[in-house]
Amino acid sequence: MCQKGEQVVLELPDDIDPGKKNRTISADKCCVEVLKGLWGHHIQTLGHCCGHGECNPSIVVSSDYSRSDISHISFLIELVDNRKWDIYQWQLTKVKLTASAALLKKRRRSKCTRCLRNNELEI
Repeated sequence: MCQKGEQVVLELPDDIDPGKKNRTISADKCCVEVLKGLWGHHIQTLGHCCGHGECNPSIVVSSDYSRSDISHISFLIELVDNRKWDIYQWQLTKVKLTASAALLKKRRRSKCTRCLRNNELEI
């Protein structure tokens, strides 16, 4: 485990996030071997954190990976790191406003419009 702020700069392999223009990432120092191990098996990572002694280290992968893939990723992590890792999947989720949230948004908008009409600024 590293201390908060112990970062290293890693260059992404060519097959990891090939569309990304900036080919370097800042990584928690104690996660480097896990990241390199996963990348060596062509596993794309979207984020990570060592936990800084406050929680388990974690890795974020695409929602494209199946449960079987996730089991394999867990196995690959265990080969290079004996800590318990949390594995998260990135999933795009649409958030639906509740009726009360939509009403509040409408009230704020009408209040702002009134303020602008009167050249008032309310903070």
